[in-house]
Formats: sequence, structure tokens, C-alpha cells
Amino acid sequence: MASVDAYNYFSNTLTASIPLYTGGKVENAIKQAQLGHEVSQLEVATTKNNLKLESSQGYYQVLQSQLLLEIAKQTAADFRAHLDRVREMFDNGVVPWHDVLQTKVKLANAENTLVKAQNDYNLAIYSLNKTMGLPLHSEIRLTEPLIYQQYTSSLNDVIAFGLEHRPELFQRQENVKIRETQVNIARSENRPKVMLKGTIAWDDTEFTGTKNGDWTAMLVTQLNVFDSGNTEAKIRQAQSGVLDAREQARQTHDDISLEISDAYLNMRESEKRISTNKVAVEEATVNFDIAQKAYSAGVGTNIDVMDAELALNQAKTNYTNSLFDYNISKARLNKAIGSS
Repeated sequence: MASVDAYNYFSNTLTASIPLYTGGKVENAIKQAQLGHEVSQLEVATTKNNLKLESSQGYYQVLQSQLLLEIAKQTAADFRAHLDRVREMFDNGVVPWHDVLQTKVKLANAENTLVKAQNDYNLAIYSLNKTMGLPLHSEIRLTEPLIYQQYTSSLNDVIAFGLEHRPELFQRQENVKIRETQVNIARSENRPKVMLKGTIAWDDTEFTGTKNGDWTAMLVTQLNVFDSGNTEAKIRQAQSGVLDAREQARQTHDDISLEISDAYLNMRESEKRISTNKVAVEEATVNFDIAQKAYSAGVGTNIDVMDAELALNQAKTNYTNSLFDYNISKARLNKAIGSS
């Protein structure tokens, strides 16, 4: 038998392809990614608006609880002063012991209210610190008081503004565009694909196999002729996604309009209560002064004084709450219209 020498063969191949036409698949994939980035940016804007509202609510709650605490302190101080007056009148034999007991009971109730008001104020401070990311027991100083500032825009104006600036609505609209790109990507499977392919090859009987080289270039066209209806099913699924995204956008449009209307009408309702309650405070203050003087003169009763004090307390509380409701509703309205 004749012997056969071992034969060594080494080769290297480098292949590259460039898509010239993909039926819109690559272009729509890039557009989808860009739209996805825009949606994420809008999500950040939505989060900022929600955090701003939460911070505003916490701020106004501190102001409200601070004013209610001052009212509670004043009420308790008024009852203490009245109790001293009643005791003096009792010692002089002008009023019965029953008046002293009545006043003590009212003072005890006022002090209980004061304790609760102090606790509510402390909790409001802790809550605001938590929202701002500060230690719960941090001391903070509020610079803006709880006041009334007129809001002049009409309901139609704020609804129109909100529908132009709310990031959530833009998110829904961008989602519709994303779904539409998915339809185009699915449809690209029915279109021809054209690509340029190039190959460079080297071979040799010696390592590293780079002695002999040649190259080829090809223009390749691919067309999906039959896929058992798979592409059509993907197109219908993507089209269904477009319809769903459009319905979500419509619902978001309606939800925003309703949110704006609710905040606006609540703000106007609180605004009317502010003016009414302000007059009530003025009248209750005069009534309390008259009741005190009448009792000291012996022509009024102890019940009249305490009822007048409680009426003044309630009027001040109502006025404070209406200011709070107005400012909270305005903050919610600003969030609802996407105002920065």
C-alpha cells in the first residue's frame, strides 16, 4: 500500500450585510424607541406634578392646623378669663355657684380641644417633613400665610389649558403612535427585503490561511410569499392595539376634563364660603363682646357668654377651613391643568 501525506487546509471568511430596504421595519423600530423615550420623559413630568400637589397639600394642612391651634388657644384663654370674672362675681354674691361650674366645664372642653389641635399641628408638621424628605421632627418655618387670592380664569379656559398641557394626555397620544409603528412593523413582513451582502475569503495550506483571497458581492431580495397567515394575525393584533390606545387616550381626555371641572367648581364653592364666613367672624366677635358686657352688667346670662364664645370659635374655624379648602382646590386645579 502507498502512504498518503497529511493535507492541511486553512481558510478565513468575513461576511457583512447592509439592509437597503426592510419594508419600513427598521425605520419604525427606531421611531418606536424614540417615542418610548418621550413617554418616559412625560412620566417624569407626571410624577413631578403629583409630588408638587402632595407638597402643597402638606403645606396648607400645616397652615390650617396652625390657625386652628391659635383659635383653640384663644378660646381656652377666653374661658379662663371668663372663669376668673365669674369667680369674682360669685365671691361678691352677684352670680350663683352654678355659673362657676358651667364655666369650668366649658373650659375643660376647650382645653381638650386645645390638646387635640396641638397634636394635629404636630402631625401635620411630621407629614410635611416626610413629603419633603426631611427628618420627621425637623423644625420648619412657613413663609406664605393661608390667604385668599382671587382666581380669574373661567372654567372653559382652564379646561382648554389643561388639555394642552397635561403630560398624561400626551403620554396617551404617544402610545397611539407607538401602536401605529407596531402595525407598520407587522406589515413590513409582507414587503420585500433588499440587502447588500459582501464576502471576503482567504485560504491556504499553511497557517494562518491568508495567502489566497477572493471576494463576492450580492444584492439579495427576500419576499415572504406564504407564512400560514402568521403575518396577517400579527397585523390584526397590532391594529387592535391601536384601537385600544385610542380609547385610552379618549378616556384620559374625559378624565382630565372631569378632574379640572371638579377642582374648579370646588374652588368656587370654597370662595363663596370665604366671604360668608368672614362676615360671620366679624358678627360673632361683636356678639361675644356684647354678651360679656351684658353679663358683667347683670343683664345677661352666663350661658349667653359661653354660647357667644363657642359661636365665635365656630365662625373662626369655618373661615379657616374655607380658606384651606380654597387653596387646596386651587392647588389641585393647578395640578389638573398641568401648570408648573
